[in-house]
Amino acid sequence: MKRFFLLLIAAVMLISSAGCSVSIDESKMNDTLTLFTNALKVYDRDAMTLLVTEFPDKTEYVYLDDIFNDEPYINLYRILFSDITYEIKSCEKNRIIAEFTMPNVQQLYSTVLAEVFQMVMSNEELQAKLDEDDQNGVILTQEMMLSLAINGEYETMIQEFTLTFKEKEDRVILVCDDQLRALITGNFFLSRNISQSDVNG
Repeated sequence: MKRFFLLLIAAVMLISSAGCSVSIDESKMNDTLTLFTNALKVYDRDAMTLLVTEFPDKTEYVYLDDIFNDEPYINLYRILFSDITYEIKSCEKNRIIAEFTMPNVQQLYSTVLAEVFQMVMSNEELQAKLDEDDQNGVILTQEMMLSLAINGEYETMIQEFTLTFKEKEDRVILVCDDQLRALITGNFFLSRNISQSDVNG
C-alpha cells in the first residue's frame, strides 16, 4: 500500500512539473517573433509593447538615461536596426533560440567611452564641463554614438538569443527578460544592467 501511494505521489509530481513548462504552438511563436522583429527594425515602441509582457525602461537601473526610451537612443536604433535579420535555430515548448544578425550597439558604446576618456584626459575644459553636471556626459555619449552610427562606423554581430513566450488571453507574447532587453538594444543593455538592488544590496 505504501508503495502504491509513493507511486501515486510521484505521478502527481511529474504531472505538476510538466505543467510548469507550458507548450505553445510553434507557428504562433514564429508569428509573434516576426511581428516583433519588424517593429524592432523601425523601433516602433507602440507595436513592440503589444507583443511583450511589458516594455522595459530605466526604473530598476541606476543610470540617468533610459536606453530603451530616450529619444536619442530611439533615433540611434532606427538608424542601425533597419537591416536586422534572424534565423530560428530551435523551438521547444515556450522558447525559441534565434540567431540574429544586427549591429553591435554594445561595442559602439565601448568605442565611444574610450574616445570620451581620451578627450577628457587631454582637454581640461571638457573635463570641467562634464564635472559640472552628469547629464553633460550622457549627452556627449549619445551624440557621439549617433554620429558614428550615421557614418556607418559600427560593427555587426551574429548572436543567439533565447526568447521566452507566454500566452495572454488569445495572443502569444514575448516575456520581457534580460535576453529580450539585450536584443532590443543590440546588447547595449549588457553594459548598462546595474540595478538599484545591486548597489543597495
